[in-house]
Amino acid sequence: MWNYSRPVPEYIHLNLQSWERASGGRCGKPVLVNRTNVRQWIPDAPEELFRIPYEAAESDAIRYALIYHNGGVYMDTDFLAIDMTPIIDRIQDHDIITYTAEGQKFQKGQFSSNFLAGRKGSKVMGAIWKSQKEHLQRHCPKDMVPKSGMCCYDDPAVPCSVRWAGLGEGISHPALIKLFQSNGTFKSFIFDGDESFVPTGLVEVLKQKLSIDAALKYWERRSVKQPLSRKLYHLFNSQGFADAYWCYDLTTDNSTVAGALYQRSQVQRAIAAHDGPTSKCANDGGLCKCTGNVFYGRRFACGSNQQTELAAWLVGGYGFIGTLMRKTYAMKTSSTSQRKCGA
Repeated sequence: MWNYSRPVPEYIHLNLQSWERASGGRCGKPVLVNRTNVRQWIPDAPEELFRIPYEAAESDAIRYALIYHNGGVYMDTDFLAIDMTPIIDRIQDHDIITYTAEGQKFQKGQFSSNFLAGRKGSKVMGAIWKSQKEHLQRHCPKDMVPKSGMCCYDDPAVPCSVRWAGLGEGISHPALIKLFQSNGTFKSFIFDGDESFVPTGLVEVLKQKLSIDAALKYWERRSVKQPLSRKLYHLFNSQGFADAYWCYDLTTDNSTVAGALYQRSQVQRAIAAHDGPTSKCANDGGLCKCTGNVFYGRRFACGSNQQTELAAWLVGGYGFIGTLMRKTYAMKTSSTSQRKCGA
């Protein structure tokens, strides 16, 4: 889902391209899931799902259900994929594939929910989804202050009360602990330690735009092994990644860690050059009303009867589930190569 007023940053387009390349074409294209088609993917979605008050919680509420009902991979759009082979190879018989960040212990019910994978009918995803539905269907007292607990009001016009992470790790971690305590059997694979998708200090390395040599010295001082050999990388859009790097930095300059990682992913700039005034056009399936705009590198035949059927293009019979956009926006493009990826 992408439910923001600004266009999708170009580096996210590169990330989506990396998902397809890193999976070897075995998963098809990322799938757009929004409120109009969510029940196609989650048939038992409760009405309360449509009353969740903010985007992050809405994403928290569907990721486990998507895998439980369909199987596949979920990841936030700020993930760059290098090699997904060891993940794809395990999906058919694993209940959960994820990773741990520094300080997390899977056996204590801790994991990073921004990357998840598993088989259709996964015991882990099913247990978490069941608990999420139970929490959504709890009734709030009329005088309850919003966001002070996890429940929904009787009035269907009032958004549910959801604390930050209240529908996410606030439910998924306890549900996993409960599975461990019940001696439930399930198959898991966890990328942790030297295989984690977040090498210790990655945020600092990206913020400082360190060169490869400087970053390796930084990691060596902290005894971090194989920091540039991970299968995927979480790039932390929330920490300003899109504002820190020009697209030139990511696709041409490999002197920084970020540039070197994008070179490893073998992605190429997917956004065509702009041939008219720089402008942004929101396209929600209607006639294209702009000129010279592109989306996912596909130029719209504006002025004709061509419609921007993005949902029809993306939603297919794929098991590869990604977090994309609530609404679809044509990218604001520029003819210059040195352009902010978050512009």
